[in-house]
Amino acid sequence: MKTIELEDDLYRYIASQTKDIGESASDILRRLLDVSANVSADLTNVEESQPHAVDTNSETKQTVTKSPVVVEEEPTPVSAPIVVETAVEVVSHSTLPASIAKLIKNKKFKETTVSVTKFIQILSVLYAENPKEFDSATDIKGRKRIYFAKSESELLSAGSTTKPRHIENTPYWVITNTNTGRKRNIITQLMAEMGYTHALIDAVSQSI
Repeated sequence: MKTIELEDDLYRYIASQTKDIGESASDILRRLLDVSANVSADLTNVEESQPHAVDTNSETKQTVTKSPVVVEEEPTPVSAPIVVETAVEVVSHSTLPASIAKLIKNKKFKETTVSVTKFIQILSVLYAENPKEFDSATDIKGRKRIYFAKSESELLSAGSTTKPRHIENTPYWVITNTNTGRKRNIITQLMAEMGYTHALIDAVSQSI
């Protein structure tokens, strides 16, 4: 098995094409490129002329399905432990822009250094923009835990270290005991389910 280097946007696109739980990246690419197993076998005889890059997505990998969406998480390598962010910066929702596109361009948002705060603000604006789609998209969850709930106790019952936070001006709570990469993945999957464009999804997730 060979490893190739993918840019973040290509990786997220491939993950979004998953149809079955447990479908590997190779299976997804075979289906998208219409490459049969026989063709793949023939290709193994071709002389390797280029060096193989290291997989840049070794920290977390995910498989995405529809309704509900399940994000398959792999254990984080010992060499790259998850850093839990505990700092919280309180910002009044009344100061936030009305649209997600305006939020990520907002000077005050850009100057915010705490990713948990940005995470909560993004979720709050996404709900304000389209509550109905937000409601249907919150089925996304991890392999062993849920990300969204309508009460703090529901998230705490799924894990005592989830550090639930209320999403301002919404009926939802979200776990915050995740590293920045996982927060970006949650935003990416949520916005994809809500129907946002790939370009905007990428810009928002990278703003955290």
